[in-house]
Amino acid sequence: MDTSHIPRYYTSAYKEEIRALMRHRIENGGTAGYAPLGYINCISGYKSWIEIDPKTAPLVRSLFQIVASGISVPIAVRMVSQYGLRSKRGNLLTPATARMILTNPFYIGKVRLGSELIPGKHPTFIEEQLFEVVKGKV
Repeated sequence: MDTSHIPRYYTSAYKEEIRALMRHRIENGGTAGYAPLGYINCISGYKSWIEIDPKTAPLVRSLFQIVASGISVPIAVRMVSQYGLRSKRGNLLTPATARMILTNPFYIGKVRLGSELIPGKHPTFIEEQLFEVVKGKV
């Protein structure tokens, strides 16, 4: 009896179950992983949610505004770094990291799950219009 298909079946079923759980977390105000810069992950018992980080969110917003005004990403990174914006690990931002931040739809309330964008219920601090302007410049 050939059983080579069984591991493939279980892997596929497990993958779909994990995607469903991640989708459920996103649709209920959480995220599929760590919150991006400007947000913090909060946990209480079995419940988890995302909140705006009052220390870093204004600096992330400044990054968006600076780039929207026409200043290049590397110069904008230097500017917000002077005001204290650092990665979650405390490192200086690189232009590549800044581009990932500036194109992350999480900031406008949408969460990527694979190739899919799912509307989240987490709070936002970047308006969609500002996000679109910046996306066109990055």
